[in-house]
Amino acid sequence: MLFDTPGWNINNANIKQNKRRKRNKKQKEEEPQKEEEEEEVVVEQQPKKKVAPVGINLQSNSNLDGSRFRILNETLYTSTGEEALKLFQEDEQNSTNNNNNNFQIYHRGFRSQIQQWPENPVQVIAKDLIQNTSSPILIADLGCGEATLAKLLAASHRHSHFSTLSYDLMADHEGWITLAECSSSIPLPGSFNDRTRNGVVDLVVCCLSLMSTDWVGMILEARRILKQDGQLQIAEVTSRFIDIHQFIQFITKLGFTATSKPDESNSHFILFKFAKSTTSLNLSDPKTKEETIQSGAKLLKPCIYKRR
Repeated sequence: MLFDTPGWNINNANIKQNKRRKRNKKQKEEEPQKEEEEEEVVVEQQPKKKVAPVGINLQSNSNLDGSRFRILNETLYTSTGEEALKLFQEDEQNSTNNNNNNFQIYHRGFRSQIQQWPENPVQVIAKDLIQNTSSPILIADLGCGEATLAKLLAASHRHSHFSTLSYDLMADHEGWITLAECSSSIPLPGSFNDRTRNGVVDLVVCCLSLMSTDWVGMILEARRILKQDGQLQIAEVTSRFIDIHQFIQFITKLGFTATSKPDESNSHFILFKFAKSTTSLNLSDPKTKEETIQSGAKLLKPCIYKRR
């Protein structure tokens, strides 16, 4: 206390108590306003949905594609061309998604596999043609896959030299591929009778496409549509050959002549070059043709994936 005046009864405790009451009253008046302000900014948070990581979904889809590719690949190697055609056609009719039909899944898997090879055989063939073709030629690519050869040649600086007809078990929407079962019926003129000589193709390419159990039929179709002295190029997986020399002898028997030694420089595939010649076989006779197809079937082993 600073001073004390007689008659004045000033109690410090009462003064402090009164001040405290005023503060409490003021706080009570302000608190509801603060609560209202706080309530205005409260936002109800919705529970978060659980979303699988993108990487897991992609990995799952990749695994499914890989599994289906292996099944399809083995099926194609152990079926006739007609059976393979039916497999793809039925799937196309039943599929609602063109990106996930058997044909698309097979070729996605094929691309993934080829990327692991030191060289892609179709690129080797395309490079050779671009470097060594001096005049315009008509090419038939049998079992063309995604028409990679035609696209590479069309994009080259010598594209005017090449007209490429691409055939496989499904046509595409862009017009590169024509539907054909290449081991029995290619929609081009030609005859098994050498005296007719109405083939129109300068070069036939079979790049990793001798897959069906009746693959010999594709070689016979190649010969039918080729001009006399027309060229045949074959690229096939190295591990499929039981005996390379027997394979060459058999192709020669069908009416071809080897124009060079087989190119075995790549670890994964072998390249062959032949020219159409005369043959003593009467391939116009259906019975002789079927017997010929059966006789060579086992010269190439199917690609079968090992079960883990």
